[in-house]
Amino acid sequence: WYPAGYWLWNLRGQIAANLSSGNFNNNIPIFSMYLNDLPAIESWTSAQMGGKPGACVPETMRFNGNGYYNGGNNTQNASCATASSPSYNALNIASGPEIALDIWQQYQDTGSLSFLQQYYPVMEQAATFLLADQSVGSDGFLHAVANAHESQWAVTDPTDDIAADQALFPAVISAATLLNTDSALVSQLKTAENQIEPYARVSQSNLSNLLNSQPTSVSAAASADAGGSDVIGDSYQPGATIRNSENIGMEPVWPYGVIGDSTTVNGDNLTALADRTYNSRPDVDANDWSFDAVDAARLDMGSQVSSDLVANTEKYQTYISGLAAYDSTPDEPYDEQQANVATAMDEALATDYDGTLRFAPAWPAGWNGSGTVSIQGGSKVDVQVEGGTIATAAIQAGTTATMTVRNPWPGQQAEVVNGSSGAVVVGATTASTFSVPVTAGSTYLVEQVSSPTTSLPFAQ
Repeated sequence: WYPAGYWLWNLRGQIAANLSSGNFNNNIPIFSMYLNDLPAIESWTSAQMGGKPGACVPETMRFNGNGYYNGGNNTQNASCATASSPSYNALNIASGPEIALDIWQQYQDTGSLSFLQQYYPVMEQAATFLLADQSVGSDGFLHAVANAHESQWAVTDPTDDIAADQALFPAVISAATLLNTDSALVSQLKTAENQIEPYARVSQSNLSNLLNSQPTSVSAAASADAGGSDVIGDSYQPGATIRNSENIGMEPVWPYGVIGDSTTVNGDNLTALADRTYNSRPDVDANDWSFDAVDAARLDMGSQVSSDLVANTEKYQTYISGLAAYDSTPDEPYDEQQANVATAMDEALATDYDGTLRFAPAWPAGWNGSGTVSIQGGSKVDVQVEGGTIATAAIQAGTTATMTVRNPWPGQQAEVVNGSSGAVVVGATTASTFSVPVTAGSTYLVEQVSSPTTSLPFAQ
């Protein structure tokens, strides 16, 4: 956005596409920049965020780790700088958790403990600041005044911060446990996991109308959800002025991945809540970096993946090269739109963000496609779809483990066979999900019993 600055929001699709396509080395330069700048970021945080420990990673971070914006000072829209508040990124504190979670996901996908060991300090310091920035209220929940990304400034308990808590705390606990470090931080995070506030619920017909007023409760949120007409708000001050066209209510779905296509907590159907939030999102195809198609893919909405991808491409991809214009008026090229197309396509073709492998979960009806998607444990899946129907669903196992796989043909019999020998690994089942024992280096076919993959026509 300006020559010396790195704007994480505009890079998130590129990082995600590198992960799902298995181009992990493409992410090393940006992870290394944040790691190498970590001492400077911690110093900036202490100086600009009231002496708090840890790393408040500036959303618009200069290459050397500080949050000055385009030549300004700490009162001129600087990121992670209370002196600039209220402004776009002064109290935007979700960037550290986001890059930390990208690092965690790259570890999950590669299984490289040496990678995790090297980049864990970013996760550690992001979590340290997130804890320090919040305090427990009389209702027993963590609270803070922060930005809802760029959309609302200095508001109570933004949704992206709550999602960051839900995603980052368990990730850091897992990472620290694997590395046998930070026992005190792990203890703090385990306590904090039970203090995370429910998301603000607002009326589907009036996004400024808060339905579970503070002090709120889990039961108040569940009661609003049971009515079937609420959505996730930007913050607990939903009536605050909207400053940017971001769908903050969708952040729990992606990139934080804490609400997926089948998320129910204590009987409360959060997927239905997320579906309503998507369908009522205030900004539809509003920017070249729109994440609409990615959100739709996470929620199994194949038709919306198609319509979102087509609409965004037609509106913004104005250059013959395939690059986009920021606001559909050609002035200079942007590659964030392409990156989000790549991410959405991979998410629609295969995903395992929550540990359950899904083949073509949101592939648009009538579309043909084939590709390889990287998943957790150093594994890959090969998927071929013809006319919207799965023809091939194969696993290349990178780790010896038991994988949870969703039946690609709901209600129909599926089986799993060894890709080399044809031996049955999982017998015929109509279960919605099944466990597949895999051995590193081996391949497996998930196939319909009525139409085994080996009987399909193929070209040499």
